[in-house]
Amino acid sequence: MMLIFAIAATAFFQLGLCFFCFYMKQSRTT
Repeated sequence: MMLIFAIAATAFFQLGLCFFCFYMKQSRTT
């Protein structure tokens, strides 16, 4: 149970980080 939670948290963190990088790229291009 704890392992699944850790994996989910890591995946969610990476997804948020990727979205943040993409947002910064878009705002910088404009």
